[in-house]
Amino acid sequence: MDEQSITVDATRINYVQSGTGPAVVLVHGGGTGSSWQVWKPNIPALSHNHAVFVPDLPGFGGSDPAPVSIASEDDYYRYYPRFIKAFMDAVTPQGAVLVGIANGGGVCLSVAARYQEAVRALVLVDAAVIGRMIETETSQLRCPTLIIWQQDDLLVPPDHARILASRIPGSELRIFPGDEARDEWAGNWPHRLWPVEFDATVLDFLARVAEQQRPAGQGR
Repeated sequence: MDEQSITVDATRINYVQSGTGPAVVLVHGGGTGSSWQVWKPNIPALSHNHAVFVPDLPGFGGSDPAPVSIASEDDYYRYYPRFIKAFMDAVTPQGAVLVGIANGGGVCLSVAARYQEAVRALVLVDAAVIGRMIETETSQLRCPTLIIWQQDDLLVPPDHARILASRIPGSELRIFPGDEARDEWAGNWPHRLWPVEFDATVLDFLARVAEQQRPAGQGR
């Protein structure tokens, strides 16, 4: 999986692309040192029959800084959803499944709520979703949604996952156990703590979504 670059809204973006098939965009969180490599162990499995795109968000990894000031949570969730939509328009204009972790999950939720026609399905992984988003944007979701959480997430406890599931009609919820013996990935990293199980869960969801969205009369 080779790193590439593309200019999105006058900002040079570093990203990787792997595989062919229906498009999936993976979005990392906002922690120090975050980059596309957060998803590196999962890309081979997810790209087996999907075209997977994984950007470094502006200001992270190998991408240029964001062209606007990101001084608050509101700034973060105002700018990055617009960026992800612009990135999607550039690399997969036909739309994509969005998969986001932590703050990236909140960003993906906003994209799916604001640009419904562009998001075929949504996977939220220990998503940092602030209060106003729960109140307003969950009600605007129209796409199939899978919510994945880790039981020992202390930053965003699993009660938040249950609230999201109750707010998003038809959503699915999967909570993975924690593992104190492997605390390097404890907290909100189920895709690293349980990579095989995580990938299988996401791929099963994507397969069912593809079947549901296949035009009537069109075979496999």
